[in-house]
Amino acid sequence: MLQAVLSTLPMFVCGFWFLTIILDRGRTSRAQTMLALFMFASFLVFFAHAYYFNHGQLFFLAVESLYTLSSLLVYPLFFLYLSALTEARPGRLGEWLILTPSFLFFILVSLIFLLMPEQETAKYLNYVQNHTDKAGLSGLVLLQVSLIRLSRLVYIIQIIPVVIFGVKKISRYQQDLENYYSSPGDRSLWWARNMLYVLISTSMVSASFTLIGRTVFDQALGMLLIPSGLFSVLLYIIGYVGYHQRFTAKDFAAEISITDDTAVRPEEAEPNLREKLIRMMEKEQVYTREDLRISDLALLLGTNRTYLSNIVNHELGLSFSDFINSYRVKHAKRLLMDTACKHFSIKGVGESSGFSNEASFFRVFKKETGQSPAAWRSSVRAGS
Repeated sequence: MLQAVLSTLPMFVCGFWFLTIILDRGRTSRAQTMLALFMFASFLVFFAHAYYFNHGQLFFLAVESLYTLSSLLVYPLFFLYLSALTEARPGRLGEWLILTPSFLFFILVSLIFLLMPEQETAKYLNYVQNHTDKAGLSGLVLLQVSLIRLSRLVYIIQIIPVVIFGVKKISRYQQDLENYYSSPGDRSLWWARNMLYVLISTSMVSASFTLIGRTVFDQALGMLLIPSGLFSVLLYIIGYVGYHQRFTAKDFAAEISITDDTAVRPEEAEPNLREKLIRMMEKEQVYTREDLRISDLALLLGTNRTYLSNIVNHELGLSFSDFINSYRVKHAKRLLMDTACKHFSIKGVGESSGFSNEASFFRVFKKETGQSPAAWRSSVRAGS
C-alpha cells in the first residue's frame, strides 16, 4: 500500500495541475499552456515509474516507449515555458527543434518493439525486469537496450543547454523589468530560475537512484520516499506559482507600448537631464510613489524613457529599480532615526518610503545595509 502511494504521488500532483490549468479556459495564456504541457509530460514520466514499481506487465513495452518520449520532453518543455514567460512573441521555430530528440527516440524505440519477435520480446522483458546478464542478448534486443541507454544519456546532456539558455532568458527579462519598474514585485521571475536549479538538482538525485537500480526501491521503501517527496513538493510549487504567475513578457510589452504612445518625444536629450533628475529625486521625493515606472519619471521630466534609461544605466551605472530604491532606503533611514517618527511601525516606514509591501522593504533594506530595518534602528539607537 505504501509503495503504491509513494510511487503515484508525483503523478497525481502533475495531473492535478495539468487539469487545473487546462480547465481554466478564461485565464490560460501561452505560458500557461506550455506549463500544462510540461505537467502532462511529467505526469507520463511518473505514470511510467508507478507502472514499474507496482509491477505492471501487460503494457510494459508501450509504457517503456511512452517513458522514453515523456522523459526527453520534460526539460525542453520547461525551457519553452520559460521562453513563453520571457518573450513577447511566440517562440522561434529553432526553439521547437529541441523537441526533436524525444520524438525521434520514441519512434525508433516503438518501431523496434513492433519488429521484435515474441522470443526476443521475452528476452528483453527478462533482462529489464530481472536484470539478467547482458552477455546473452543479441539482435534487436541488444539494439533496443543500447538505444534506451542512449536516450537516458541524452536526457542528462540536454539539461546543460536548458539551464544555460533558460537562466539567460530569465536574467535578461529580469533586467528589463528592473530598468522599467522601481519594484518588479509579482512580475519578477527569479522564482523560475530557482525552480530550474532545484528541478535539475532533484533530477540528478533521481538519476543517481536510477544508476543504483530500480529494484533497490522494492527492497527499501525509505529510498523511494526521497525522490517521491522531493518531486511531489517541487512540482506542486512549480504548478502553484506558475498558475498564479499572470504577468508575462507579452503583458510587459503591451504596457510599454501604451506608455510609449503617450510619452514626450524630444528631438534630443537635454544636456542637464541628469541634474534635473537628481533635483527631482531630492526635492520632490517622487521615489515615495509606489510602483513608480521609468515612463512616469520621464513624463515628469519632459523626456522619454530611452534618454532617461541612458542616464540611469550608463552614467550612474544602476538599474532603474536600484536607483529608486537607493533613495527609498535613505528616506527610510531618516524616518528610523527620527525620534518624531518612533511610533512608526516597520511596515509604516516602508510604505512612507515608497515600498509596496513589508517584504520588499525588508529585502531591499537588508541588501543595502546588511541588516533588517528593525536591527538597523536598534543599532543606531544603541550607538547614540
